[in-house]
Amino acid sequence: MRARGGDFLAGLRAAARRLGRSPGSTLVAVLALGLGIGANALVFGFVDRLILRPPAHVRAPDEVVRVLLEEPARPGADGPAFSDATSFLVLRTLRDAVPGLRGVAGARTVRLSLREGSDAHEVRAALVSPSYFALLGVPMAVGQGFPSVPEEEGRELHLAVLGHELWTAHFGGDPHVLGRTLQVGGRAYTVAGVAPAGFGGLDRRRVDLWLPFPAALEGDARLADWATDVEAAWVSVAARLRPGATPAEVERAATRAVAAMHEAAGRAADDVARVVLAPAIPGRGPDAPREARVAVWAGAVAALLLVMTCANVAHLLLARAHERQGELAVRVAIGAGWRRLGGMLLTEAALLVAAGCGIAVALAVIGARALAPLVLPPDAVALPVVDWRLLGAMLILAAVTTVLVAALPLRHALTANVADLLRASGRARGAPPRRGVPGLLVVQAAVCTALVAGTGLFVRSYAQVMGLDLGVDLDRTLVVTIDWRATSLRAPERAAFLEDARARLLAAPGIERVGVAEGSPYL
Repeated sequence: MRARGGDFLAGLRAAARRLGRSPGSTLVAVLALGLGIGANALVFGFVDRLILRPPAHVRAPDEVVRVLLEEPARPGADGPAFSDATSFLVLRTLRDAVPGLRGVAGARTVRLSLREGSDAHEVRAALVSPSYFALLGVPMAVGQGFPSVPEEEGRELHLAVLGHELWTAHFGGDPHVLGRTLQVGGRAYTVAGVAPAGFGGLDRRRVDLWLPFPAALEGDARLADWATDVEAAWVSVAARLRPGATPAEVERAATRAVAAMHEAAGRAADDVARVVLAPAIPGRGPDAPREARVAVWAGAVAALLLVMTCANVAHLLLARAHERQGELAVRVAIGAGWRRLGGMLLTEAALLVAAGCGIAVALAVIGARALAPLVLPPDAVALPVVDWRLLGAMLILAAVTTVLVAALPLRHALTANVADLLRASGRARGAPPRRGVPGLLVVQAAVCTALVAGTGLFVRSYAQVMGLDLGVDLDRTLVVTIDWRATSLRAPERAAFLEDARARLLAAPGIERVGVAEGSPYL
């Protein structure tokens, strides 16, 4: 074992000395590999977040599906439209009338006010079925969560589950927070648990509070008939398949059950959408967000960049092999086989790739922090920039790159005639290149031209979009939101309050204009 370890270290030192004889080409190769591997690792991190990585802490995520409604394609549209919002009556029908589903739960994300003494701040709350955590199999970090009861029995469940970030940031990670009373949206809730770190539901968005929607919607004028209105599409539905049930069978049964429910409610059958079961990961479904599609496109470009990088570095090593053909000829002549030569060239390539990986890690970390706000959805769950999945992908990329970089020089060394190599080694080093090298250069030039042109067009389009004048100076605009659910004011009293607040704000120094709007379209 010691002899083998000594031979390995000796081989590394010899490879390092050989690379050190041409520091310029070695530096160029390391920088090129760092760029290629780093770009691929960076893109893989986003593709993993949006498409590959299952929702955190969900048990058996392959059994979990999201329920979508497919609307017929409209004239001029590219295809059918998919919606994840439906009524509670559809949720109840799926829960009670579709035997292929083992459980069904709903969720709706809203913004509410969390009041602590005289201070209040806005939180992102998920209104969910009481059985939501049980359906997904998500364990609590602290506490027990909600009792798994039907929605109709959850109107008195004034309980709250804290998001892990809110628990650590505002409650200092206190495990004794259980039983504490919170004022949320004008109602009192008792803390029943803390969600695990990194859990943000199936859409993997940051959630500060989880509340049972049967209790949270009581008294909400906007959804007063949430349990009976067949037209009120306000809840997203998740379900878990029973063992042996196939999505196609469940889709047909669910579509028939929903159609029957709508027919009983007096709605025409032609107006009923088809039920579609989509994967738990939104990026894999027919309703994949724009960010997921962009990530796939960027992944293809990054893979092409890595291939081009490998070709460039392989060409550099091939040029060095052409200069070292006398040395290679002597090694072949004294009996060095393909294993010996392959080990030597692979060691050199591995050293180059290892050095490039150091640059790649730095590039991936810096790039992820800079591009995350542009690529990931707003309010995305905070995850480590570099984790074991990214490092594993980088290790695989490094191994593949090492083989690709060493393959061409190794083929050149093994297919050449020893006598020809010995004669060529005495000639000038400016001898014409081997057959096939000009073709490689032509392919590299074509690929580089395509990449540069595509990148230039993308940057130009992005600059034009970012430079659009929306007619609004957002840098000097402040938005104040009011949670009316925390008050008992009626519509005329609210109007008077807003007018009084507007007059007071206009009188304050530094404020030029004040407007009242139902929503904030640009924010």
